[in-house]
Amino acid sequence: MAPLGFKPVRKTSPRVRFPTRVQIGFLPMVDAAPVIAAKEMGFFRKHGLEVSLVREDDWKILQHRMADKEIDAAHSPVGMGFGLKLGVGGYLPMSVFTALVTNIHGNAIFFSRSLVEKGIRHGADLLRAIRDGLFESRGKETGLGKPVFGYVSPFSAHYYVLRRWLAASGIDPRDGVVWRSLLPKEIPAALRDGEIDGFCLSEPWGTMVQEAGTAERIALGSDFSPGHPDKILLVRGEMAGGRREEHLSLVAAVLEACRWCDAPENRTEMADILSERPYLHMKKAFVEQLLPPAESLPAALSFHAHDANRPSQDKGAWVLGEMIAAGVLPPELRQGANYLIDSVFRSDLFAEAEKLCPRQAVLI
Repeated sequence: MAPLGFKPVRKTSPRVRFPTRVQIGFLPMVDAAPVIAAKEMGFFRKHGLEVSLVREDDWKILQHRMADKEIDAAHSPVGMGFGLKLGVGGYLPMSVFTALVTNIHGNAIFFSRSLVEKGIRHGADLLRAIRDGLFESRGKETGLGKPVFGYVSPFSAHYYVLRRWLAASGIDPRDGVVWRSLLPKEIPAALRDGEIDGFCLSEPWGTMVQEAGTAERIALGSDFSPGHPDKILLVRGEMAGGRREEHLSLVAAVLEACRWCDAPENRTEMADILSERPYLHMKKAFVEQLLPPAESLPAALSFHAHDANRPSQDKGAWVLGEMIAAGVLPPELRQGANYLIDSVFRSDLFAEAEKLCPRQAVLI
């Protein structure tokens, strides 16, 4: 898909210092706000970068573009770094890393309206329904005698949070449910048509289906797994070599944008940008209610607060541990895990980039 651009909000155009145009892939979701704001509010230009944003609707296509070197970076699910580095999904292993977590939290678990109408609103209710044979009777018609949950990527924090929530409810996430892979935009129709019983996903899709009456929010990922990373700025390995200064400027620009997106006084302006056609293409009032601080979803999404941005060892360990628990990666990787984590979650480069954007910095 062709690079996109919204009419610039700021008219400042500092001189571009780096000759290469950086291509960044993203999906049209609320948590893509930092990379979008970095472009539209002039943070990339401030740091001497010329950037094009490339919109996709499928994480698999974004993964493919990274593997084929069609884009330089991606606003990606938190597990994609380990996945691409280790060659998961049929790709050859490639050098990728992240020096920036762009948000923590921001996802929630939803049950379909049909489950809620049967009194199933908690994990204990779902476990009881399974034991009482509710899904076995349905399975005679559909062949699926278990609850069906949708997921968008085996590399997404949503998948890991939902699996852990099921396990905590006494439901085996491997054998106790059926998993169905869907694009984010396919979730509303799948719920409406009774093809799935629930899902865990980021905004705007969760609030969309709840307002449409086809699903109900059951739990926030931030309540169940506090502090977990959700999305990262994933870049190709060469950015740490011959394009090191360019990469540090890229991280600094998006870090400034993360701070800007988290500031309450910028909600209206950010909603104005995100609501436009190149991005979410939704009503501004709807988008604004989803941005932090979201009164209806306390602690649901953080772009910067609570040390969100540092790609620390503990964040990397959470991701790697969840990927192993989900069977996405083999358990043997626990041996030497620290080396693997440090090669993908580059807190050293984050520290260097942070020096380029002191907190008092403002757009020129």
